[in-house]
Amino acid sequence: MHAYLLEHFGGYTATSANLFGYWREEHGKYSYGEHREFTVALPNDQGLPELKDFLGRTAVALGESCLYVEVAGAAILLYGETEAKGISPCSEIPRASDDGVDSSDEAAA
Repeated sequence: MHAYLLEHFGGYTATSANLFGYWREEHGKYSYGEHREFTVALPNDQGLPELKDFLGRTAVALGESCLYVEVAGAAILLYGETEAKGISPCSEIPRASDDGVDSSDEAAA
């Protein structure tokens, strides 16, 4: 992550905190995870497709089904490997919370 963000975007900010989340999986099971948060500034969304592709590949490498991503304040779940569901890799699937609580999997960008 460090090398990629420096090489492709010239830098990043990482949050050092006790960052965790709870969410409900598609089948109804509740899950918990501890996360890392990275912030990358992209002028006029330049480099956004490459960053999303990298994050999708990172999700697969980490064994995550998706990563939580915010782009210009809009939250999405970025799926890295969803061919079994007929969704192409690195797809953006907006997900609205039914109870007002963020139901994301991973803080990533």
